[in-house]
Amino acid sequence: MAVETTTRRLRGPTGSPRQVPNGPRRRLRVRTVLAAVGVNALLLVFGVLAAFPLYWAVSTSFLPPDEIIGGAQRLFVHDPTLANYEQLLAHTRFLGAIGNSAVIAAVVTAGGTVFAAMAGYAFAKLRFRARDVLFLLVLLTMMVPPLVTVPINFVMMSKLHLINTLWAVVLPQLTPAFGIFWMRQYARSAVPDQVLEAARVDGCGEIRMFFSIVMPILRPAMAGLAIYMFMASWNQFLLPLTYLQSNSKQTYPVFLNTLNSSYAVPQTNLAVAASVLATIPLALIFIFGQRHFVAGVTTGAVKE
Repeated sequence: MAVETTTRRLRGPTGSPRQVPNGPRRRLRVRTVLAAVGVNALLLVFGVLAAFPLYWAVSTSFLPPDEIIGGAQRLFVHDPTLANYEQLLAHTRFLGAIGNSAVIAAVVTAGGTVFAAMAGYAFAKLRFRARDVLFLLVLLTMMVPPLVTVPINFVMMSKLHLINTLWAVVLPQLTPAFGIFWMRQYARSAVPDQVLEAARVDGCGEIRMFFSIVMPILRPAMAGLAIYMFMASWNQFLLPLTYLQSNSKQTYPVFLNTLNSSYAVPQTNLAVAASVLATIPLALIFIFGQRHFVAGVTTGAVKE
């Protein structure tokens, strides 16, 4: 009844649609424009607030060392200098630490993403005994704080003679429980059962079917997971601090932590320059891969 009444009000005497007066239409248009301007202004404010710490770090890194150590930072740098970067690259182990972090992050990202994709596909599409129980155990490991597993992993790495090697940091990160959950949820909705059955009828094995058929379908979720794993491994601090004992094996987070202990006076200028350089790989990966990251999150990654 309400719908019919509204319809009659919108139609003229002959049943044709009634023209909306210019006054209400103009007010509606102004209200829409004001709402869009307000939303964009609010987003601009939040964007500036989010980007300001990065700008402050970058601008501070170009100040002379005495001004940084003396706390004389300015919003705008009048006489920028590269002295902080020159000292960092020439007189510290920063390049070696960045190299170690890059190797660890690359191996963890490649290996962990493929393993998570295979495990997630198995939990989503294969039928085997105790599948749901095993997946529940995987989810339970997400509730265990990482600090709890460090002593156990340290004993295992000691028996395997991997302490003070990069493998001691890589191996515990190759089985990401969150990544397995991510890929399992995506595979359940994105991989058609009909395609898998047709491949099996044609005699395709499970390994070949995964790499030839399933992996291309899982590519958006794998790209998003790879970005997440690279960022997490790049910033990993606890494992390198625990398992890597020599200075030549340090990663960049441990390098930043021990930077001031190598000098009698705190080297704030070097720490700022190192932080800026270490942020560049993360920024580039996120800028060029954010489309895949968003696609992996929104296209079935958390869909039952």
